Amino acid sequence: MTLKPITILFLLLFSFLLSFSGCKSNEPELTIPYVLVYEEINLNSLSYQNLKQQNGFIYLDQLGYKGIVVLRDEDSQSYRAYDRACPYHPEDDCALITAHSSGFFLEDDCCGSFFDPQTGWPTSGPATSPPRPLRPYQTFVNNSNYLIISSQ
Repeated sequence: MTLKPITILFLLLFSFLLSFSGCKSNEPELTIPYVLVYEEINLNSLSYQNLKQQNGFIYLDQLGYKGIVVLRDEDSQSYRAYDRACPYHPEDDCALITAHSSGFFLEDDCCGSFFDPQTGWPTSGPATSPPRPLRPYQTFVNNSNYLIISSQ
């Protein structure tokens, strides 16, 4: 029994498509809606003095999807910024990320997830499976006086 060329072509095409149907990306899905952000913060302002301290943090509640938490890195003059919406269930009213007073971890009291402030990745709680990191924002220090926070 010989197969016709069209049948062979169909079987090859079907096998090719079937081989990709089970592929998944290793990149986590960001479930927090995208919001355009551009903010300049005067680091010399009294309102932002907490950012002068190691592990200091502030909240910018009018920015991002549910506000933004800005953290100063422990051993440097660099900063990180994340949306305050918990990626586990960002639509829940109580799903709000807070920084622990030590600055060593971020947490959501609603679902009980904890996050690494250096990476935004979950360290425990339901946001770990599958891993759902916090939505990061870019930070840049301009002239050592202004912190620029941007979604792009």
